Amino acid sequence: MNRAEQESKMAKIISEKFLSKKFFLGDISGLKGWDCLNSLAGFYDSMDCSFPHQFKDWDESNYPERWKKNEENCREVLKEFLLTLGDPIDPQYRIMGDLLLFEGRSIPLFPAIFIGNGNVMLIFKNGVKIAPLNHLSKWLVGARRLIK
Repeated sequence: MNRAEQESKMAKIISEKFLSKKFFLGDISGLKGWDCLNSLAGFYDSMDCSFPHQFKDWDESNYPERWKKNEENCREVLKEFLLTLGDPIDPQYRIMGDLLLFEGRSIPLFPAIFIGNGNVMLIFKNGVKIAPLNHLSKWLVGARRLIK
Protein backbone atom coordinates (compact mmCIF):
# COMPACT_ATOMS: atom_id res chain seq x y z
CA MET A 1 0.00 0.00 0.00
CA ASN A 2 1.48 3.36 -0.96
CA ARG A 3 1.45 6.38 1.34
CA ALA A 4 -1.61 8.01 -0.30
CA GLU A 5 -3.58 4.77 0.13
CA GLN A 6 -2.45 4.53 3.76
CA GLU A 7 -3.56 8.10 4.45
CA SER A 8 -6.94 7.47 2.83
CA LYS A 9 -7.38 4.34 4.95
CA MET A 10 -6.40 6.27 8.11
CA ALA A 11 -8.92 9.03 7.38
CA LYS A 12 -11.68 6.46 6.89
CA ILE A 13 -10.78 4.61 10.12
CA ILE A 14 -10.71 7.85 12.11
CA SER A 15 -14.06 9.06 10.77
CA GLU A 16 -15.84 5.71 11.09
CA LYS A 17 -14.40 4.32 14.34
CA PHE A 18 -13.36 7.26 16.47
CA LEU A 19 -15.05 10.59 15.82
CA SER A 20 -17.90 11.43 18.20
CA LYS A 21 -17.08 8.50 20.48
CA LYS A 22 -17.18 8.84 24.24
CA PHE A 23 -14.53 7.98 26.79
CA PHE A 24 -14.91 4.49 28.18
CA LEU A 25 -12.18 2.73 30.11
CA GLY A 26 -11.39 -0.77 28.89
CA ASP A 27 -13.77 -1.42 26.00
CA ILE A 28 -11.47 -3.28 23.62
CA SER A 29 -14.01 -3.11 20.78
CA GLY A 30 -14.55 0.63 21.09
CA LEU A 31 -18.33 0.13 20.82
CA LYS A 32 -18.96 1.83 24.19
CA GLY A 33 -16.10 4.28 23.77
CA TRP A 34 -12.33 4.63 23.83
CA ASP A 35 -9.59 5.27 26.35
CA CYS A 36 -6.06 6.30 25.47
CA LEU A 37 -4.72 2.74 25.31
CA ASN A 38 -7.55 0.89 23.56
CA SER A 39 -7.83 3.72 21.02
CA LEU A 40 -4.19 3.20 20.04
CA ALA A 41 -4.71 -0.56 19.75
CA GLY A 42 -7.89 -0.03 17.72
CA PHE A 43 -6.26 2.45 15.37
CA TYR A 44 -3.01 0.59 14.75
CA ASP A 45 -4.74 -2.81 14.49
CA SER A 46 -7.08 -1.31 11.87
CA MET A 47 -3.99 -0.17 9.98
CA ASP A 48 -2.66 -3.76 10.03
CA CYS A 49 0.19 -2.58 12.19
CA SER A 50 1.79 -4.79 14.82
CA PHE A 51 0.51 -3.40 18.12
CA PRO A 52 1.32 -5.40 21.26
CA HIS A 53 -1.70 -6.27 23.37
CA GLN A 54 0.37 -7.28 26.37
CA PHE A 55 3.22 -5.62 28.23
CA LYS A 56 4.88 -7.31 31.16
CA ASP A 57 1.94 -8.67 33.18
CA TRP A 58 -0.48 -6.06 31.83
CA ASP A 59 -3.02 -6.74 29.11
CA GLU A 60 -6.33 -5.46 27.78
CA SER A 61 -8.34 -7.48 30.28
CA ASN A 62 -6.59 -6.35 33.47
CA TYR A 63 -5.44 -2.78 32.89
CA PRO A 64 -8.85 -1.08 33.47
CA GLU A 65 -9.14 -2.50 36.98
CA ARG A 66 -5.51 -1.71 37.73
CA TRP A 67 -6.03 1.84 36.44
CA LYS A 68 -8.98 2.36 38.76
CA LYS A 69 -6.96 1.10 41.74
CA ASN A 70 -3.71 2.99 41.15
CA GLU A 71 -3.73 5.52 38.31
CA GLU A 72 -0.29 6.94 39.16
CA ASN A 73 1.43 3.56 38.90
CA CYS A 74 -0.50 2.77 35.73
CA ARG A 75 0.65 5.98 34.11
CA GLU A 76 4.27 4.96 34.75
CA VAL A 77 3.68 1.54 33.16
CA LEU A 78 1.84 3.19 30.24
CA LYS A 79 4.77 5.55 29.70
CA GLU A 80 7.24 2.68 29.71
CA PHE A 81 5.03 0.76 27.26
CA LEU A 82 4.56 3.69 24.88
CA LEU A 83 8.32 4.20 24.71
CA THR A 84 8.73 0.63 23.41
CA LEU A 85 6.39 1.12 20.45
CA GLY A 86 7.66 1.56 16.91
CA ASP A 87 10.76 3.57 16.14
CA PRO A 88 11.64 6.90 17.75
CA ILE A 89 11.52 9.82 15.32
CA ASP A 90 12.15 13.54 15.50
CA PRO A 91 8.67 15.07 16.09
CA GLN A 92 9.32 17.78 13.50
CA TYR A 93 9.38 15.04 10.82
CA ARG A 94 6.05 13.51 11.85
CA ILE A 95 3.67 12.13 9.27
CA MET A 96 0.05 11.06 9.42
CA GLY A 97 -0.32 8.06 11.71
CA ASP A 98 2.67 8.78 13.94
CA LEU A 99 2.24 8.41 17.68
CA LEU A 100 3.00 11.65 19.53
CA LEU A 101 3.75 11.77 23.25
CA PHE A 102 2.98 14.73 25.47
CA GLU A 103 4.01 15.42 29.04
CA GLY A 104 4.39 18.40 31.33
CA ARG A 105 5.21 19.19 34.91
CA SER A 106 1.58 18.94 35.97
CA ILE A 107 0.44 16.93 32.93
CA PRO A 108 1.09 13.18 33.00
CA LEU A 109 2.25 11.52 29.80
CA PHE A 110 -0.51 11.04 27.26
CA PRO A 111 -0.51 9.80 23.66
CA ALA A 112 -2.09 11.20 20.52
CA ILE A 113 -2.09 10.20 16.88
CA PHE A 114 -0.97 12.76 14.32
CA ILE A 115 -3.73 12.87 11.70
CA GLY A 116 -2.24 15.45 9.35
CA ASN A 117 -2.99 19.08 8.59
CA GLY A 118 -1.50 20.11 11.92
CA ASN A 119 -4.02 18.09 13.98
CA VAL A 120 -3.93 15.22 16.45
CA MET A 121 -6.55 12.77 17.66
CA LEU A 122 -6.53 12.18 21.39
CA ILE A 123 -8.77 10.91 24.14
CA PHE A 124 -10.00 13.02 27.03
CA LYS A 125 -12.44 12.13 29.79
CA ASN A 126 -15.14 13.68 27.59
CA GLY A 127 -14.28 11.53 24.56
CA VAL A 128 -12.33 11.48 21.33
CA LYS A 129 -11.15 14.92 20.26
CA ILE A 130 -9.33 16.41 17.32
CA ALA A 131 -7.06 19.22 18.41
CA PRO A 132 -4.57 21.53 16.71
CA LEU A 133 -1.06 20.32 17.47
CA ASN A 134 0.12 23.91 17.99
CA HIS A 135 -2.13 24.10 21.09
CA LEU A 136 -0.24 21.16 22.59
CA SER A 137 3.25 21.59 21.13
CA LYS A 138 4.84 22.96 24.32
CA TRP A 139 4.17 19.55 25.94
CA LEU A 140 5.37 17.43 22.98
CA VAL A 141 8.17 15.23 24.30
CA GLY A 142 8.52 12.56 21.63
CA ALA A 143 7.22 10.74 18.60
CA ARG A 144 7.15 7.13 17.48
CA ARG A 145 6.55 5.66 14.03
CA LEU A 146 4.60 2.42 13.99
CA ILE A 147 3.31 2.44 10.41
CA LYS A 148 6.00 1.73 7.86
